[in-house]
Amino acid sequence: MREYMKIPKNVERKKQYRLDNAEQASKTNIAYKKAHPDPNKDAMIAAWRKTDYGRSRMAFYARLRYARKKTGMRGNEDREEIKAIYVEARGLQDLFGVEFHVDHIIPLSKGGKHVIENLQILTGKENRRKSNRMPVSLGGNWPDA
Repeated sequence: MREYMKIPKNVERKKQYRLDNAEQASKTNIAYKKAHPDPNKDAMIAAWRKTDYGRSRMAFYARLRYARKKTGMRGNEDREEIKAIYVEARGLQDLFGVEFHVDHIIPLSKGGKHVIENLQILTGKENRRKSNRMPVSLGGNWPDA
Protein backbone atom coordinates (compact mmCIF):
# COMPACT_ATOMS: atom_id res chain seq x y z
CA MET A 1 0.00 0.00 0.00
CA ARG A 2 1.32 3.42 -0.88
CA GLU A 3 2.07 5.89 1.88
CA TYR A 4 -0.59 8.41 0.89
CA MET A 5 -3.26 5.71 0.99
CA LYS A 6 -2.58 4.72 4.60
CA ILE A 7 -4.96 5.93 7.26
CA PRO A 8 -3.07 7.70 10.04
CA LYS A 9 -3.15 5.93 13.39
CA ASN A 10 -4.66 8.93 15.16
CA VAL A 11 -7.72 8.75 12.85
CA GLU A 12 -8.31 5.15 13.89
CA ARG A 13 -7.89 6.07 17.55
CA LYS A 14 -10.39 8.94 17.20
CA LYS A 15 -12.93 6.64 15.57
CA GLN A 16 -12.52 4.06 18.31
CA TYR A 17 -12.81 6.74 21.02
CA ARG A 18 -16.05 8.03 19.49
CA LEU A 19 -17.44 4.50 19.37
CA ASP A 20 -16.44 3.77 22.97
CA ASN A 21 -17.66 7.14 24.28
CA ALA A 22 -20.57 7.92 21.97
CA GLU A 23 -22.67 9.81 24.53
CA GLN A 24 -19.81 12.05 25.67
CA ALA A 25 -18.70 12.65 22.08
CA SER A 26 -22.25 13.64 21.14
CA LYS A 27 -22.47 16.12 24.03
CA THR A 28 -19.10 17.60 23.05
CA ASN A 29 -20.21 17.93 19.44
CA ILE A 30 -23.47 19.68 20.41
CA ALA A 31 -21.63 22.06 22.74
CA TYR A 32 -19.13 22.92 19.99
CA LYS A 33 -21.89 23.62 17.46
CA LYS A 34 -23.65 25.93 19.93
CA ALA A 35 -20.42 27.79 20.66
CA HIS A 36 -19.42 28.00 16.98
CA PRO A 37 -22.56 28.42 14.83
CA ASP A 38 -22.12 28.20 11.07
CA PRO A 39 -22.80 31.69 9.68
CA ASN A 40 -23.50 30.34 6.19
CA LYS A 41 -25.92 27.58 7.17
CA ASP A 42 -29.11 29.65 6.79
CA ALA A 43 -27.88 31.09 3.49
CA MET A 44 -27.04 27.61 2.19
CA ILE A 45 -30.48 26.28 3.16
CA ALA A 46 -32.21 29.26 1.56
CA ALA A 47 -30.20 28.77 -1.64
CA TRP A 48 -31.00 25.04 -1.70
CA ARG A 49 -34.72 25.78 -1.31
CA LYS A 50 -34.59 27.97 -4.42
CA THR A 51 -33.27 25.15 -6.61
CA ASP A 52 -35.69 22.95 -8.54
CA TYR A 53 -34.51 19.91 -6.60
CA GLY A 54 -34.94 21.66 -3.25
CA ARG A 55 -38.45 22.84 -4.11
CA SER A 56 -39.47 19.39 -5.33
CA ARG A 57 -38.10 17.68 -2.19
CA MET A 58 -39.81 20.19 0.11
CA ALA A 59 -43.10 19.72 -1.75
CA PHE A 60 -42.73 15.94 -1.60
CA TYR A 61 -42.19 15.91 2.17
CA ALA A 62 -45.02 18.39 2.70
CA ARG A 63 -47.41 16.12 0.77
CA LEU A 64 -46.16 13.10 2.68
CA ARG A 65 -46.72 14.80 6.05
CA TYR A 66 -50.20 15.90 4.94
CA ALA A 67 -51.12 12.42 3.73
CA ARG A 68 -49.95 10.80 6.96
CA LYS A 69 -51.84 13.30 9.05
CA LYS A 70 -54.99 13.01 6.95
CA THR A 71 -55.07 9.25 6.63
CA GLY A 72 -53.84 8.36 10.09
CA MET A 73 -51.17 5.98 8.87
CA ARG A 74 -49.77 3.80 11.61
CA GLY A 75 -46.23 4.21 10.41
CA ASN A 76 -44.30 1.02 9.68
CA GLU A 77 -46.55 -1.41 11.57
CA ASP A 78 -48.31 -2.86 8.51
CA ARG A 79 -45.61 -2.16 5.94
CA GLU A 80 -44.68 -5.81 5.24
CA GLU A 81 -48.32 -6.96 5.06
CA ILE A 82 -49.24 -4.07 2.76
CA LYS A 83 -46.21 -4.84 0.60
CA ALA A 84 -47.42 -8.46 0.36
CA ILE A 85 -50.79 -7.27 -1.00
CA TYR A 86 -49.03 -5.26 -3.72
CA VAL A 87 -46.88 -8.30 -4.56
CA GLU A 88 -50.02 -10.46 -4.75
CA ALA A 89 -51.67 -7.96 -7.11
CA ARG A 90 -48.56 -8.03 -9.31
CA GLY A 91 -48.65 -11.85 -9.28
CA LEU A 92 -52.30 -11.90 -10.36
CA GLN A 93 -51.47 -9.45 -13.11
CA ASP A 94 -48.67 -11.71 -14.37
CA LEU A 95 -50.84 -14.82 -14.03
CA PHE A 96 -53.97 -13.57 -15.80
CA GLY A 97 -52.53 -10.85 -18.02
CA VAL A 98 -55.08 -8.35 -16.69
CA GLU A 99 -54.21 -5.15 -14.85
CA PHE A 100 -54.84 -5.40 -11.08
CA HIS A 101 -54.84 -2.53 -8.58
CA VAL A 102 -54.69 -2.37 -4.81
CA ASP A 103 -57.74 -0.33 -3.84
CA HIS A 104 -58.76 1.39 -0.60
CA ILE A 105 -62.20 0.12 0.42
CA ILE A 106 -62.89 3.43 2.17
CA PRO A 107 -61.11 5.94 -0.09
CA LEU A 108 -58.40 8.11 1.40
CA SER A 109 -60.37 11.15 0.24
CA LYS A 110 -63.31 9.99 2.38
CA GLY A 111 -61.26 9.47 5.53
CA GLY A 112 -60.06 5.92 4.91
CA LYS A 113 -56.67 4.82 6.15
CA HIS A 114 -53.77 3.16 4.37
CA VAL A 115 -53.92 0.07 6.58
CA ILE A 116 -54.21 -3.63 5.80
CA GLU A 117 -57.89 -3.80 6.78
CA ASN A 118 -58.80 -1.10 4.25
CA LEU A 119 -57.13 -2.64 1.18
CA GLN A 120 -58.51 -4.94 -1.50
CA ILE A 121 -57.36 -6.12 -4.91
CA LEU A 122 -59.52 -5.11 -7.88
CA THR A 123 -58.99 -5.23 -11.61
CA GLY A 124 -57.85 -1.93 -13.04
CA LYS A 125 -61.19 -1.51 -14.84
CA GLU A 126 -63.21 -2.08 -11.63
CA ASN A 127 -60.98 0.27 -9.66
CA ARG A 128 -61.35 3.07 -12.21
CA ARG A 129 -65.15 2.61 -12.21
CA LYS A 130 -65.26 2.57 -8.42
CA SER A 131 -63.20 5.78 -8.26
CA ASN A 132 -63.54 7.24 -4.75
CA ARG A 133 -66.94 5.72 -3.93
CA MET A 134 -67.63 3.67 -0.82
CA PRO A 135 -69.46 0.34 -0.59
CA VAL A 136 -73.21 0.40 0.15
CA SER A 137 -72.61 -1.53 3.38
CA LEU A 138 -70.57 1.45 4.61
CA GLY A 139 -73.11 4.07 3.54
CA GLY A 140 -71.80 4.60 0.02
CA ASN A 141 -73.22 4.06 -3.44
CA TRP A 142 -70.92 1.34 -4.78
CA PRO A 143 -72.35 -2.21 -4.74
CA ASP A 144 -70.52 -4.60 -2.43
CA ALA A 145 -68.63 -7.37 -4.15
